[in-house]
Amino acid sequence: MYTRRKFEELKFEFVKDIQLYKTLISYSGWNLFGNIAAVAKGQGVNILLNIFFGPVINAARGIAIQVQAAVNSFVSNFQMAVNPQIIKSYAADEKDYMLSLVIRSSKFSFYLLYLLSLPIIIEIDQILKLWLVTVPNYASIFTILVLIIILIDCVSGPLMTSVQATGKIKLYQTVVGSLQFLILPISYFFLKNGYTPETTLYINIIISIIALIFRILFLKRIINFPVLLFMKEVVLKNILIVIISFFPLLFLRTMMETNALRIITIIVLSILWSGVLIYYFGLNKTEKKYIYFSIKNLRLRIFKK
Repeated sequence: MYTRRKFEELKFEFVKDIQLYKTLISYSGWNLFGNIAAVAKGQGVNILLNIFFGPVINAARGIAIQVQAAVNSFVSNFQMAVNPQIIKSYAADEKDYMLSLVIRSSKFSFYLLYLLSLPIIIEIDQILKLWLVTVPNYASIFTILVLIIILIDCVSGPLMTSVQATGKIKLYQTVVGSLQFLILPISYFFLKNGYTPETTLYINIIISIIALIFRILFLKRIINFPVLLFMKEVVLKNILIVIISFFPLLFLRTMMETNALRIITIIVLSILWSGVLIYYFGLNKTEKKYIYFSIKNLRLRIFKK
């Protein structure tokens, strides 16, 4: 109605392109399957936990999901800005630029999320006590495992966008959607046999890793994605930074008394230490130059004001 009133040159007409309809319905249908699988993975596990352990466990999981939503919002906004560029570069047949965007956004998404997640993981018990006073059982382990899951999934985000850009999503959604659906029966099997509630999240972590591997191999098949380069620049660098940063901070935590000073110290040191490691081990020369000149320009603007 708006366009009819404001743009006189436009008119409505039926398009008799059956093939176009089939393409659109197929694309949206397979995406719907993937979204249903994602909902089943999240809400289905909640139902299982409620059946086997009652609402107390759901409360602990709910706290973990709140932390996840707060931390993940930063990365979601970052990837939301990058995703249109990935799709646009694929449509323009700028494959090299698209691949560089995918690799860098996967890497930077992980770094941003890791900087936020590391102090929470290390000081989770004290943070939850300050926030909730009375902390439900399993809230700490649920929160840690949920953060690990989103750290894995944030690396997959740009890969998922790349697959969507190609339009070839039938096989992709069939495999990835089925993997996510599998979390429910596998979780049910383990809970039925007396395993603890956090087992569902361990299963989710394993499935997320398998799904990440499949996404990489699928992109290799359809756009000749550089698997070795991705493994070197993203996966191996991420693992190296986690190992070098996490264990020294964990050791420092055990050497200090439990108080507010320790929390503040760990939070500040984790951000500074991880930031230094990311700069020296996680970034290549081009990325370092970009950050250097960005900081230099920011300083010039501040001093001008």
